[in-house]
Amino acid sequence: MSTQVLTNAQIVMGGYNLSSDFNQIALTETFDMLDATCFGQTNRIYKAGLSRIRMTGGGFVQDGSGLVGTVLYNDVGIEDEVVSVWPDTITEGVFTGGGYAFKAVAARYTPLAGGVGELLKFTVEAESRGVV
Repeated sequence: MSTQVLTNAQIVMGGYNLSSDFNQIALTETFDMLDATCFGQTNRIYKAGLSRIRMTGGGFVQDGSGLVGTVLYNDVGIEDEVVSVWPDTITEGVFTGGGYAFKAVAARYTPLAGGVGELLKFTVEAESRGVV
């Protein structure tokens, strides 16, 4: 299995390619753990329940029409925004490996983070809604 270096990830939210403003991205897939333990068992028994994907990321703020600050601010709380994340450049007609696409709710957007003399940073979290 080859090792991949994350240098040109593609992040598209709500139809806007925001890749050039992000400098970190993470996707986490989880399943609700359902307790299926019955009387007489000496250990907990769990079954996988519903799945979800959480996307967290961040980068540098740019405000204006179609730019990351404005897009993310307007997306918070909107249901069924399509989010797609690819570990490498998307080139038409070329398979570059797997990516992830899902409908999501942008649950949290922090538009102001940083200290004196630092570039203004943002963070965003979105969680899947519906089919993953």
